[in-house]
Amino acid sequence: MGIDKFGFSYYYAQMTMRQNEIQPRFGKGQQVVIKPVDEKGVTKREYDVNAYAGTIGEIVDYYYISLRSGQVFFIYHVRVGKEKKEIVVYEDELEPVLFSPEENQLSKHSKR
Repeated sequence: MGIDKFGFSYYYAQMTMRQNEIQPRFGKGQQVVIKPVDEKGVTKREYDVNAYAGTIGEIVDYYYISLRSGQVFFIYHVRVGKEKKEIVVYEDELEPVLFSPEENQLSKHSKR
């Protein structure tokens, strides 16, 4: 039993990421807030992302694209909404959640 093409590519990508010390801004399981996309000529993907702007989601998985110029872009799969839909979001379209939703509810009640 050998390693298939996908397995080799995944392994190579993981080893390359470790060697180059490229670190994602967000990790699996981390809660994030979806930011609205402010670009002209909104595509279907950007329209879908904007529908969840301001929503708290959870990072399910991520990967990166490394260009020959040395630029690295992280792309995340984020689970959002009550229906647990997964959307694809670029790193600059996310912000970390600095509090849990439960803490936010408690702070709203304590202000009264």
